[in-house]
Amino acid sequence: SHVAGTIGGVPFPGANATPVPVAGTLSGVAPGVWLGNYNVFPGPISNARSEDIAQAVEDAVADGMDVLNLSLGGSHPSGKANPDVLESALNHAADAGVVAAVAAGNAGPALSTIESPGEADRVITAAASSNRHYIGITVTTGTSTFGAATGEFGTFATPVTATLALASPANGCTTIAGTVSGKLAVIDRGTCTFSTKIRNAQSAGAVAVLVVNNAPGDPTAMAQDGTPNQPTIQAAMLALSDREAIRAAASAAQSATVDGSHQREVITSNQNAIASFSSAGPVDRTFALKPDITGPGVNIYSSVPGGTFALFSGTSMATPHTAGSAALLVAQHPTWTTDQIKSALVTTAQRVVTTVPGGHTDAGVLRRGGGLIDLSEAGNVIGAFTPASVGFGVHEAHGVTTANQTVTVTNVTNAAQTFNLTVSQPGTAAARFTVSPATLIIAANGTATFTVTVSARNVTLNGPFKDFEGDVVVTGATGPSMQLPLWARFK
Repeated sequence: SHVAGTIGGVPFPGANATPVPVAGTLSGVAPGVWLGNYNVFPGPISNARSEDIAQAVEDAVADGMDVLNLSLGGSHPSGKANPDVLESALNHAADAGVVAAVAAGNAGPALSTIESPGEADRVITAAASSNRHYIGITVTTGTSTFGAATGEFGTFATPVTATLALASPANGCTTIAGTVSGKLAVIDRGTCTFSTKIRNAQSAGAVAVLVVNNAPGDPTAMAQDGTPNQPTIQAAMLALSDREAIRAAASAAQSATVDGSHQREVITSNQNAIASFSSAGPVDRTFALKPDITGPGVNIYSSVPGGTFALFSGTSMATPHTAGSAALLVAQHPTWTTDQIKSALVTTAQRVVTTVPGGHTDAGVLRRGGGLIDLSEAGNVIGAFTPASVGFGVHEAHGVTTANQTVTVTNVTNAAQTFNLTVSQPGTAAARFTVSPATLIIAANGTATFTVTVSARNVTLNGPFKDFEGDVVVTGATGPSMQLPLWARFK
């Protein structure tokens, strides 16, 4: 229901939201859209099979669905064909006119961690970025008060007060020393699942757990890992910026109170940073350019069973933002093809996604794809591009390289349009992108092609490989400026 709420939840007064009232109105991206639910996790099986999901894709297409949301994924099946059965099903769904939004995966931040079926060519693969708010509870020790996030390990609706104690080992991934018995265990995030850490703390006698984030930005909602015998003690997460202060308080054996009885919306300036967990491109086996787009995927407040709301994080949360956006475009432009819907989203996306919260460094095409979804512009484009982004794969660094890719552009308006094409590329790179011709005049609803070229000579490496990126910038007399991401690797 969390994903469904993000896609199409109807407007709801934020002041009436439980357990936490928020400012403004809560709404899905495409409020009131008709939703279908296809079960791909049959019975007690914790992991779905590609064959079962592929069957659900076929059923959804047969039922006349316009958009599919797949907030799921995993590693590409070892020894399986490329694409595998699920990726093939999604590519065929695109042929049938059905748009599919798919999670990039939560295996980041390393490169080449895109998960299946987000590897499929024709889907819109969604990376996740940070939000500008989170729903917080308070952790008070001495004169200091910290914001914290809860998830699937309790809400501290009844405040818990106890002495702070540092877990040993600090990450809590193996047996924890008994020094946390009867205390609030402070554990670092990383290496193992939240369930493992909290279970180990409970076994050591801790009354509750404070997990300290290991990445910049807001604390995130912690999810259970799906294994049997989940811990029963409560846990909350603190921001990395609070790590030294809370560890100092624990070292001094100070008492702390974790109070979730009055949760609140916390507004931050940490929005639009790529999530530390968000899987990055290129596709591991094919070096195809992914992800395609970025959507909000950190601390997303949406509906859950029982008529309440909760915070979840993951590319599974960015995906319904993408699916809802696609649904609005389908409604606005019912004659557009799946590739045209994808192009509109990718080429109008905002290049505002940064590497870290509060930073100014572009996350880059292998992490953000086209950028952050911009629905204010996507529906107003005058052209659609196939492909919507151009990846040149891997080339030898030594010697001379010239590689070409052809892009088809469709005038999606009922009047002739002029398309002006230029390349934007930072610096004086050893590998340069060019585009030809510089201008296209396309009749109403007509098509034309242009060529993007990467040229290089003896690229100097500063590691095992070197990536180059840029954009084809497309402008016209009307409509928004559009940008097609470009990427090439040399090794």
